[in-house]
Amino acid sequence: MIKVDIESSGDISDDVINTLYDATYFFIRQLIPECARIRIDIIIDDDIELRDEGYLGCIEVLKPHHYEICIDESLDLDEMVISLAHELVHVKQYELRELVELKNSALQWNGVFYSNALYNDAPWEKEAFEKERLLYDSFSMLDK
Repeated sequence: MIKVDIESSGDISDDVINTLYDATYFFIRQLIPECARIRIDIIIDDDIELRDEGYLGCIEVLKPHHYEICIDESLDLDEMVISLAHELVHVKQYELRELVELKNSALQWNGVFYSNALYNDAPWEKEAFEKERLLYDSFSMLDK
């Protein structure tokens, strides 16, 4: 069972919220076809710190199979969907234990330990960037 909740601190239309729901379910089914149970809380927020650091979205593992994704409210719908796809690739990585957070802020990616990987050089980010556009394009084709 996939459970998705979306909250917004601003004035986001029902059409945008519904598109984000549809995209979330579509992306999860593409990334983790055998997903048994997962909960995803999506927060659409005008998070200045997030934007100031150059990120369009972020993810936090709240507990096993429960994730919180934040997406910058200032993005247009296409950018929100692409950012959502990127963060959901990380959900796939955590669910399949490709990416594991360790207690000392280090990460383990497919058995290799990383303590200070640069964002653009991290293999989990490279995968997320590679798949975000493919997922977005596949989702966009559903409307045609």
